Amino acid sequence: MKAHISHLTELISKFYIVILAATLALTTIFTIQSPVKAWASDWYIWQYPTEVTYEIDYASCASQTETAWSTCVSDWDNAQNYVDLSYYYIEDILLTATTNNGVAWHGTTTKTRTSPPNYYITYAVSWLNEYYTENPSIYDTANKRRSTAGHELGHTYGLSEYPGAVLMNTSPSERFSYGIYVPQQDDINGITVLYY
Repeated sequence: MKAHISHLTELISKFYIVILAATLALTTIFTIQSPVKAWASDWYIWQYPTEVTYEIDYASCASQTETAWSTCVSDWDNAQNYVDLSYYYIEDILLTATTNNGVAWHGTTTKTRTSPPNYYITYAVSWLNEYYTENPSIYDTANKRRSTAGHELGHTYGLSEYPGAVLMNTSPSERFSYGIYVPQQDDINGITVLYY
């Protein structure tokens, strides 16, 4: 009887080793083949993404902010083929600025959306906070303003915050330390999933 129990214990041990090895092998295979997903979404998108219009609020923006907005529109247009922005005075997206030292955000975006089951963006406003973006000790290059403007424009497309070396990283200082000023492949992947 002891011999049978010993033999059974040995078989169970070998079985667990085989299962563990198979699990490790499959985990390795799927980890290598799975693409990195460094984007997130609130799943609201433009219903007609090739007809989205924008306007830069020149009356509220410093000239460096105007440049950041126009540059980031070009950056996003050149990076992907799904959302196509056209400049028009009756806008779907308003790109503007404020100066507010009572908040911690360097940029923010609000969106008007339809109710479920339709998850469509109908209007968006993005602000750069010039209290920070016009402060040369924080934003000492045009690329840093461009990064924050591009991040906010990404929100108008339906992307959410995501950590890491991506434009949608919520932390301006992290984006700057990574040298992220334009949409990265993972940001573009997010747009592709949302609109393809």
